[in-house]
Amino acid sequence: MRVSLIVAVAVLGGVQSLPERTLPAATLEFREAFTGIGSVRELSDGRVLVLDREDKMVNLVDLARSSSTPVGRQGGGPGEYKSPSRLIPLRGDTTLLVDPGLQRSIVISPSGVAGDMLLNAGEMVSAPGGARVPQAADALGRLYFTASGFAPGADLSTLPDSVLLLRLDRRTGRVDTLARLKQARPNILIDREGARIKSVNIRKVPFMPHDDWAVFPDGRVILVRTDPFRIDQRAAGGALTRGPRIAYLPIPVVEADRGAAIDPLPKFKPPFDGPSTFLAPDGRVWVRRTTAAADSTARYDVFDASGRVSSRVSLPPRTRIAGFGKASIYVVRRDEDDLEYLGRLGLPPL
Repeated sequence: MRVSLIVAVAVLGGVQSLPERTLPAATLEFREAFTGIGSVRELSDGRVLVLDREDKMVNLVDLARSSSTPVGRQGGGPGEYKSPSRLIPLRGDTTLLVDPGLQRSIVISPSGVAGDMLLNAGEMVSAPGGARVPQAADALGRLYFTASGFAPGADLSTLPDSVLLLRLDRRTGRVDTLARLKQARPNILIDREGARIKSVNIRKVPFMPHDDWAVFPDGRVILVRTDPFRIDQRAAGGALTRGPRIAYLPIPVVEADRGAAIDPLPKFKPPFDGPSTFLAPDGRVWVRRTTAAADSTARYDVFDASGRVSSRVSLPPRTRIAGFGKASIYVVRRDEDDLEYLGRLGLPPL
């Protein structure tokens, strides 16, 4: 026990001793405010697709000219969406807009026109349900998604604590299982009348530990593990490499963390709470760490190809990363009225 403690402290000291670099404020910021930026995608000419989850809108923003053009609109027809949640890069400047509200994904052309569904009627019937709302894609057009935690006829009171990460090759119809991911366990309230279930209320509990993941264009899959905290990598060909364990000091959950939550919270925060993983164009992995309730500074561990922490980065207060471009970082600044502003700064050498 004494030896293990000494090793743990030594490892922790190595990580903590890395100097934390604070990035500057955005060098270019869009003047119009958003309500809740959820996803961005940079195009080759520097324009940016911006998804506002709160307003349920997508806009094509030109930061240099300070202009914005709506992409698609609310509705259920071609080029329309109900609850847009994610922008996924496809080949070139084509982008996939994921819409869980309509259980489908639509394609945005390089010119910013929202058009057809990714899956046609026949493919929609035969494809796994999760493929209708994928969470990532690679340069070959393969779709990545997680399997549902529910099985037909399953007892909802014993929801599995993990899900499968799957990959669909649309050309062949093949579905590969890539990993098993720990999922955050919710609070499940079941109202019964005898043997009959009257209602089921599933509530998300803040700060429950879970795994995160992301996919590089070449098909490499990054698996961010929460227990123990480490970065695993599955090569495009299937080989799995486990990264070293990353020691960290658990942060207590306090009353100020509760917000609107009414369920019992865990005693400590996990090392990250996500989705919080970003892939930089230089191949590094940025993971936003959990912080104390009173800390308004977003802090990131930057991992190299071996899964080791190579840098520690922080942003100005009330600012977070929204995504990466070819040579840029896109950040979101939240003002005192909780309005959000999209900014861009150059990708710093680390």
